[in-house]
Amino acid sequence: MNISIRFFLSALIYLFGSNFTQGQTEYRVTLDKKLDLDAITNGMDVDILYEYLYEGKIYKDGKSHKIVAPKTTKKLAYGLADYRGDLQGIKHAFVYMIADYETEEPIFYFDNNLNFDFTDDGEPRSFEKDTVLGFFDGKLNAKFLEFKIKDQERILLKLKSTNEEDYSLRVVKDENVKVVHSKFWFNELIPDRAKGFVEVDGVNYEIQISDFDANTKFGTRQDLLFTKIANDKIAKPNYWEYKKGLFRLGDKGFKIESINESATELIIKETALSNIPKKVNVNDQIPDISLETLTGKIDLLPLFKQNKYTLLDFWATWCKPCIAAFPEMKDIYEEYGDEFGIIGIADDKKSSTERFLTKNVINWPLAFVTEDVQFQFNILALPTYYIVDSEGKIVTTIASMKSLRSFLEENLSK
Repeated sequence: MNISIRFFLSALIYLFGSNFTQGQTEYRVTLDKKLDLDAITNGMDVDILYEYLYEGKIYKDGKSHKIVAPKTTKKLAYGLADYRGDLQGIKHAFVYMIADYETEEPIFYFDNNLNFDFTDDGEPRSFEKDTVLGFFDGKLNAKFLEFKIKDQERILLKLKSTNEEDYSLRVVKDENVKVVHSKFWFNELIPDRAKGFVEVDGVNYEIQISDFDANTKFGTRQDLLFTKIANDKIAKPNYWEYKKGLFRLGDKGFKIESINESATELIIKETALSNIPKKVNVNDQIPDISLETLTGKIDLLPLFKQNKYTLLDFWATWCKPCIAAFPEMKDIYEEYGDEFGIIGIADDKKSSTERFLTKNVINWPLAFVTEDVQFQFNILALPTYYIVDSEGKIVTTIASMKSLRSFLEENLSK
């Protein structure tokens, strides 16, 4: 081979090799699993309390287990902080005991070394202070106490609620246990999201791995990956299936290479966009989508052109919050006339929707969601609302009819 041909081949290898390497740029994302008390984005469990009836014994699933109880003359109960989705006996649960559990200031004994001896774990603890938790439908006061299970952070909560219904009556009991009235039960916050940040083309993105299958492990087949521009408080996070391992950040495609066992580092690499579906979110143009109705099909884009703004309402007949919103939604629809429209997109069988409509009158177009559209619009819970302009661009998301009314008051005249 002469020198000129060798040089030419070397140049080709260098050029194509460089492009390939660039397309496979690796990013290491440091993940944090800290619990966030400012907004409930983590999993919440309810711990059922049982009275401590037999000296030196507690019961789970009909089996007795020996313990060494705390040295106190106060009435005791015990809770089982189960690993979510794991019901494989007492070894897979964390037992804690509570004295004065019927008072505002219960005393907690944690078995920190997991030996069922509550006398060798240091001093008992009580609630640290009050906090205000943010939920999707408002805020709620609570007392809280931070603790760990096998190095896994958790927060024990006592919600301040006026609900006195006794859910203990619904608990399946065996002859050796007595369930405490549910108003004395506690809740746990569990870190079911590992969050990190990565900069791509000058834009800072937030990435979260969600323990969606609730097995306390991150990166298993049913888990989800959420992405969004950091500090964007309007757009919904885009979700992606972890098992497929493909997602987008801006105009680039990525694949998941690995996540370590402790979920503190995620490795991702750039990849081709061709096999990664595009999401639609705030400020995105909705593509031409055709959906089935009870009588045929509708195209969304022509319907958007009929009004200045249109509410896309993802709902279902089995969704109580969806149905509860309908009366005010109808009032708003009538108040704003031709400038405001609604398109209902149901996650339902046609037969269920037909039965619903025999008792409920809805005057706006109704269609049925597909799996592709659910994924495209990031529909993980119902109801989900998007406001779309006349050109088919998503303007914003809203959480309630109150926020819909506020948006229309600012942007439309009645």
